[in-house]
Amino acid sequence: MGISEAESSAPSGKLYSLQQIRWTTFLGGPFVAAWMLGHNFKQCGASHRLVIALWLIAGILSIVLMVLPHRPGSYVGPAVLITIGTFELAKRLQGAAIASHVNSGGSIQPLRQCLIVFFLCLLLTFIAAAGYVILTAKA
Repeated sequence: MGISEAESSAPSGKLYSLQQIRWTTFLGGPFVAAWMLGHNFKQCGASHRLVIALWLIAGILSIVLMVLPHRPGSYVGPAVLITIGTFELAKRLQGAAIASHVNSGGSIQPLRQCLIVFFLCLLLTFIAAAGYVILTAKA
């Protein structure tokens, strides 16, 4: 399910680094992870079905995070677990491709692109949360 050697040797554009994926996932949640991992997979020629699967997983994880008991600090534990899981997944499936890309002179996305992705995904998360609140509000 990862990126093969042939695919990892010649990405066609800028990739997100493992550190960018880790920190923006921690700050922005599963949608950021899906965006960045999906972008890297597409740049390396992976299947479109894999990218769709990432978005479905991100949606499910977001729903799970919204349904968790609303206690102070109840988001930190799951956020850390999602960040660790995403980083390990990215390292295992994309680490070699990212390293090969950088070593062959390829470039990494700039920080401003990470911030744009973060704010877009934050907006998406707020929209999803508002939808959840509206649907579960007692009439």
